[in-house]
Amino acid sequence: MVEEPSDLPPHIVAALMKFVRVVDGNIEVTEVKGLVEFLLAHHDTYPALDDLVTVNWEKVWQHFEDTGEVPPGIELISTTNLPGTNVTRLQVIRGPIPPKKTK
Repeated sequence: MVEEPSDLPPHIVAALMKFVRVVDGNIEVTEVKGLVEFLLAHHDTYPALDDLVTVNWEKVWQHFEDTGEVPPGIELISTTNLPGTNVTRLQVIRGPIPPKKTK
């Protein structure tokens, strides 16, 4: 198994580059859904792919709170301590959940 991004085979790098572009030395994602599907399909064989992406969980939570949407493959977990009790409420939200309909 490939464990370092620099060791990925050329065909995987070429496929990966279909979803990103380089702008001023930085990599920008041009097709989020395609990239996520690609990473999910290949991360077992190439674990180094997991090192290429960092999820900003604060933004994911903010997106969920703003739109109600949870993207495919995302699992949000929250805990709330109920005041005056020894009870902790656990909420697990698994994507995909489509955005709320706005009026």
